[in-house]
Amino acid sequence: MKKKIASVKKIEQSQDFYDIERMPEAAYPGTHNSILKILEKCSPGQLLDIGGGTGHFAKAVSKMWRRKVYVTELKRDYITESGLVVSEVNSDCDPLPYPDNFFDYVTFIEVIEHLKNPWFAIEEISRVLKPKGKLILTTPNIHNLRSKRHFIFKNKFPQFELETHPNPYKHLHPFTLTELKLILNENNFFIENISYGEGYRQRVPWSFYKKFRKSRPVWRNLAGYVIRNLLYLISKLVSFLFYGSFSTKNIFFAVTTILIASKKYAK
Repeated sequence: MKKKIASVKKIEQSQDFYDIERMPEAAYPGTHNSILKILEKCSPGQLLDIGGGTGHFAKAVSKMWRRKVYVTELKRDYITESGLVVSEVNSDCDPLPYPDNFFDYVTFIEVIEHLKNPWFAIEEISRVLKPKGKLILTTPNIHNLRSKRHFIFKNKFPQFELETHPNPYKHLHPFTLTELKLILNENNFFIENISYGEGYRQRVPWSFYKKFRKSRPVWRNLAGYVIRNLLYLISKLVSFLFYGSFSTKNIFFAVTTILIASKKYAK
């Protein structure tokens, strides 16, 4: 057991940016699919994906539009997908290496909450976007019921509990809708739409025998599955009562907030 813990710590120390190493999307499951559905309805154009992780999402856009896509990331080596135009950029302090009014679209997926200087990043995005160009931004939804419950009892939002900022892939700033509107309005953007991604995936398979942990009694595993399935059904019911739909893509249950904003004019 001690050897296993030591090996895990060694791996974590060698992989500073663990989100990229563990998840090709580097975002909550389903987020990239939601953004791709938005882009499917848009005319193909010059797109920049900031904080693109492995390049998984940018590659999907490139295939869909059949044109080159630009990507920035802290370290070029993290982008493992081929056929992308890659730049090594720290969004906290580095100006984007592109001319003014260059892009038709900028995607900023699960990045802004990691930054110490989000205003600087949004200013740079505004600079490189063409007039009427679109910014698609996503960030954790801290207005859902789970986040509010966590804040009431622990005085912290889930995933925003660190008192130090050990690396740029840790969550730093929980954004309210008011803050997001302020930062966009003050940087030459008009907010076209606010929507929400997938709800928390609380439902689990009933195949208990695959998930039993040796360190826990059977009754605890069984109770856990029952509770999670009940929470899933309750979330569906509440969504139906408030929104007339069983979808949990709403402010009460969604994990992710999705904003679409267009640049007003050239500065």
